[in-house]
Amino acid sequence: MSVDYKDYYKVLEIERTASADDIQKAYKKLARKYHPDLNQNDPSAEGKFKDVGEAYEVLKDPAKRQQYDALGASWKDGQRFTPPPGWQGMNFGAGGQNVHFNVGGMGGMSDFFQTLFGGMGGMGGGFSSQNFGGDVFGAQGFDEGARRRPGRRSATESPVVDLPLSIEEILDPEPKSISLTFGSQTRSIKVNIPKGAKDKTVFKLKGQGPNGEDLRVRVNLTATKNCETSEFDIIQKLKVTPWEAALGAQLECQTAAGNVRLTLPAGVQSGQKLRLPGKGLFMKQGRGDLMMEVQIQIPKKLSQEEKELFENLAKISTFNPRD
Repeated sequence: MSVDYKDYYKVLEIERTASADDIQKAYKKLARKYHPDLNQNDPSAEGKFKDVGEAYEVLKDPAKRQQYDALGASWKDGQRFTPPPGWQGMNFGAGGQNVHFNVGGMGGMSDFFQTLFGGMGGMGGGFSSQNFGGDVFGAQGFDEGARRRPGRRSATESPVVDLPLSIEEILDPEPKSISLTFGSQTRSIKVNIPKGAKDKTVFKLKGQGPNGEDLRVRVNLTATKNCETSEFDIIQKLKVTPWEAALGAQLECQTAAGNVRLTLPAGVQSGQKLRLPGKGLFMKQGRGDLMMEVQIQIPKKLSQEEKELFENLAKISTFNPRD
């Protein structure tokens, strides 16, 4: 059978002398670059992503790489190729065990791969566009159960989905709905956000993956107007008038944690933070704080009366901020 030759070294943009570490680094870089979720407007990315995964599965395995290299370096990418006599009878690891390959719902391995290795690959499972978490995207905040441990599966073997949440949503105890698409199947599940979740935290859902394996969910806190988080604290800008800052005031404020009433002390400065304990993100025990950061706002337009009042203040005030 004649098929198009695939230059796996060219696919991974490495030399034939590349080390195992070089191969892994190239794979991570290109898998991130061509991941379909990050290239939804580029129809060619899915094919490149698949090629990168196939090349890595061959070159990361010393036995398969050795057999692949035995074909020689004279073949050009895309050139018609026929395996040499006797190739089909060769054993490529896994003790002769047949292994089924499926690239995450994007179709099987290429004809070139199937011609060379058939089912005798020993890759130990499917390769999926969903199977990227910490190793490829560098996600932080994995819980203990998601870290690699002796005798356990790699963290990247279970699928990971992103769950975008606003600060208000992560504070809301109601379950969140996630739509999951694996191959041609789409389903919706309800998720309870665990206490202690913050931006980039990953938690597991038992048995919710495409083949009944665990599913990992990564929290992505989205931008909320005038708000940000720092660990479990919420920092929200509090806009006040010059006279409120100078005289002090009792303020009713709408915050990410709901309506609050706070006392603005007289003489408060722009940038100063007022702490409201126990109104931040939920921790495993307790809550973080809500920090209201004062932002003194100057009116852009003044009525004639307001202008005169400011002029009179300027005449009688002895305050000099530059002293």
